[in-house]
Amino acid sequence: MLPSNWRDEVSLALSRQGLPRAYIRRFMDELSDHFEDLVQENVSMDADTLNSRLGSPVELANCAGKLLGQRTYAGKHPWITFVLAPLPATALVLVGLCMVFLGVLSSVPAQAAGEPLSFWQAMALQALVWALRYAPFAIAATMFCLLARRGLLAPRWSLTACCLVSLWAGLFAISLTLPTGAPGSGSLVMGFSLPPAIQQLPQALAPLVVWLVFRWRDARLTGEPLVPHPGT
Repeated sequence: MLPSNWRDEVSLALSRQGLPRAYIRRFMDELSDHFEDLVQENVSMDADTLNSRLGSPVELANCAGKLLGQRTYAGKHPWITFVLAPLPATALVLVGLCMVFLGVLSSVPAQAAGEPLSFWQAMALQALVWALRYAPFAIAATMFCLLARRGLLAPRWSLTACCLVSLWAGLFAISLTLPTGAPGSGSLVMGFSLPPAIQQLPQALAPLVVWLVFRWRDARLTGEPLVPHPGT
């Protein structure tokens, strides 16, 4: 059996990599098998020998992370996943949520001629508009951050994807004019606006806030700095 102190160090290093628990257990089992092979060679099993024959805990954790990352599509093709895919993927999320919004809008009971919307109907529609300003881009950013985490990729990849999503968010414009009761008095306008209006700038920040939240959680887990150094 592996020396307890060294085994604990390896297990901690693997956990800091954010590896799944099942993968850590399987990796530790394989490491124990290598240890048994060394024991059969009558090699002294102190920490220095383990580090020289099997690698240090940090080296083993880095190797395990690379092996797991290479099993995912994002890990194998980061340029496709985080550079080419964000713009069309965000567009699909946006279209999907717009369809949901229009479906909800069409389900609102028709008002009698000359009768305005109730207070709660108006508030619900305004809330949906505000959700549509931010939700598609926050969802897309979350998706790419999860892909990067699952593939154990460097933070620059998820940051690149979130910046591209932010570009969509900053250009997207939506405006709702509530009906007053007169025929044709209400309108809904969606599209992209250049240059972006001032109210669109907070939308562009939403994907970057999502990225910062993921980086903060990862930094707490691994002890890495919140902002990645150049080349990481």
